[in-house]
Amino acid sequence: MSGPGLPGSKTEGLRQAVALAREEPDRLAALLALARHFAEVSDGANGLETARAARTLALELDDLRAVSHALTSATISQYHRSDYEGALATAADAWDSAWRSRSSIAIAESLYAVGLALHALGEADAGLGLVEKGLALTVHPAELREAYVRFVQLKGLLSYREDNLEATEACCAEAVELAREVSSAHLLELGHGNWGLALLRTAERRIERGETAGALLERSREQLELALQYATAQDDVMRRADRLSALGQLALVEGRIEDARLLLEDALLSSLALDYARPAVMSARYLAKLYLSRGDAARAIEVLRVADGKARRGVAVDSRPAVKLMLAATLDGSGLPLEAERVRAAALELQTTADKHRRRAAEEARKLAARVLAELQ
Repeated sequence: MSGPGLPGSKTEGLRQAVALAREEPDRLAALLALARHFAEVSDGANGLETARAARTLALELDDLRAVSHALTSATISQYHRSDYEGALATAADAWDSAWRSRSSIAIAESLYAVGLALHALGEADAGLGLVEKGLALTVHPAELREAYVRFVQLKGLLSYREDNLEATEACCAEAVELAREVSSAHLLELGHGNWGLALLRTAERRIERGETAGALLERSREQLELALQYATAQDDVMRRADRLSALGQLALVEGRIEDARLLLEDALLSSLALDYARPAVMSARYLAKLYLSRGDAARAIEVLRVADGKARRGVAVDSRPAVKLMLAATLDGSGLPLEAERVRAAALELQTTADKHRRRAAEEARKLAARVLAELQ
């Protein structure tokens, strides 16, 4: 992994990482790099706190471009915490700062953040409109080549939202090739990882419908193993934990139970040590399925309680209710109906609140996208 102050094997947790960043000769660049890293690995909690520290320092230095970069990372981290309304307000601030700075890189990054918001809210059509504009803005300048790759990756995510696997894979393949051209190991890791996850989630949906998905799972494993190789080569412990979790999920879907257990337990322990919510929650959910398949409800409840606690740190909007509903069902089956009912009620309340905020945020996101496109004309 390159860049000052980024978390590697000798960095444990946010406080140590930020402390290291603040000791760098260029503290602002270090904090911005760290905030971006947390955002890219979907660590919403640590990402938001670090981005705020970077923004504070950027304001002290009256660096408008850095303010925009920090706000863009904060926006992405808020999406990962499912704080969509907060994310949109931050995205608008990031866009305004970028526009005033007249920095082409800041403008491209803030445009990407707005597009990511639309993806998170399921607004694929509006998101694709922004992506096409972003691709047009970043296609030629050499200094914007990495931004161009990100827009290609985002186009793939939006295509996945529309259940268009062919278009998703085409974008993933293009993003991987472009990442090789710009010699970006972290974009290569991200490209292979996104590709593998898209294949895995598509396979899971097909299996739920009673269809076969062996070929999809095999291709998913190839992509995720490549992502893991890049993460390991960069000594990136966060990305490694995330990819181990995904490979464990895949192994469980394939029925390789012991492989799944080893991978998921490794990913869970690593994620908890890093205070890294997303893979901790996902690893615990799949481990609970594994334990239940073995008739070990006690261990399933144990890991689901861990997942429920960690999910409060900020994860994708559907994960918190899903964890609670799974925990409630397991508690019911273990003769604990009163606790099960309490957990189930909390899950339903979360779902209702999330749906309300999502609808409101989607409307505001469309307005922001229209304003951004108008200003770019």
